[in-house]
Amino acid sequence: FGHAYGDALIQAAGNCIAAAVGSQAFIARLGGDEFTLLLPGVCGEKQLGELAGSILTKLSQTIDVFGTRFHFSGSMGIALYPEHGAQVEELLKNADNAMYAAKKAGKNCWRLYSPEMGQSAFESVVLNNQLRQAFENKELRVYYQPQVSLATGEIVGFEALLRWPHPEQGFISPGRFIPMAEQNGLIHALGQWVLEQSCDFMRKLNERGKANLRIAVNMSPYQLCGDNFVSMVQQVLQKQRVLPRQVELEVTESVLISSMEESIEKLNRLKAMGVSISLDDFGTGFSSLTYLQRLPVQILKLDRSFIDSLLKDATQRSLIASIIEVAHVLGRKVVG
Repeated sequence: FGHAYGDALIQAAGNCIAAAVGSQAFIARLGGDEFTLLLPGVCGEKQLGELAGSILTKLSQTIDVFGTRFHFSGSMGIALYPEHGAQVEELLKNADNAMYAAKKAGKNCWRLYSPEMGQSAFESVVLNNQLRQAFENKELRVYYQPQVSLATGEIVGFEALLRWPHPEQGFISPGRFIPMAEQNGLIHALGQWVLEQSCDFMRKLNERGKANLRIAVNMSPYQLCGDNFVSMVQQVLQKQRVLPRQVELEVTESVLISSMEESIEKLNRLKAMGVSISLDDFGTGFSSLTYLQRLPVQILKLDRSFIDSLLKDATQRSLIASIIEVAHVLGRKVVG
C-alpha cells in the first residue's frame, strides 16, 4: 500500500502501546516495526504478564488507515535488569532473543528471557559458520542408499544422502543444517555440489557397465526457485557425461505451494530433457489427486513415517496399499 500506509500503521501501533502502558513506561521505536519499552520498578512476573497481555490485546485489533482496514498483532520479548543483563546492549539483545522465541511459539504472545534462548541463538550462529567452513573445506559427505525393486530384488538405483560428520558433535542431521543453508544462501552452491558428486558417482557406475541404474538427488525449494536452476542441471550433466535419464530430482510439495505455475514450468523443461522428477515425503503434506495429475512427476516417495509402522499397523498397511494402487492408476511408480 506504500510508505504512507506503513507509517500510519506504525503510528497506530505506537499509540496502542502508549494507551496500554500509560505513563509508567518509556517507549521508543528502534526501527522498522520494533518498539522497545523501559519499565522502571516493574519486576514481578505476574505484573509483567498482565501488562504484556494488555499490550498485546490493544495491538490485536483492526485499524482503519485511509479508508482501508488492517489487522495486526504483536510478539513480545522481556528481559529483566539485572538478572538478564547489566548493560543496555545485553538487555536489548536478550529481550530480542525472547521476542524471537515468542515468534517461534506462534506469534501474538510474549516470552520472558531465559539463558537457553541466548545459548540456542549463539549455537545456531556458531553452527552456521562451521557449516560454511565445512563446505569450503570439503568436509561434507554424500552417501548412496540403494533402491531395490520389490518385483525382482535387484538394485535399480541409488539415492544421494548428504551428511555432515561434525568433529565434535558427530553426524549432524540434514534436518538441522539444510534449513541453515537455505537461510544463509549456501543452499545453491551446496545443492550444485551434491548434484555434481552424485553425477560423478553415476559416471563411475557407467564405466563399470551399470548404465541402467539411476541416481536420485534431493532439491531444495530455494534451488528450484533460482533463475538458472534448469541450466545449472543441464551443465552438470554435460560436465559429468551423464545421461538425463540416469538422474532423478526429488522435490517436496512446499516448493509447489508458493510458486506452482513457475515450478511446473521448470519441472516440465527438466522432464523434456529426460530427467525424472519424484515427489518426496508424499502423504504428509497437502497432496491432492487433482494436483498430482498436474505435476510432471513420475515417482512418488512415501514418507518414512508410513514405512516405520508398516509391520505393526494393519490399518496403515491398507492405507499404503491404497496409495500404491492410486499411484499406479495415475501411471506413477512408488518408492518407500
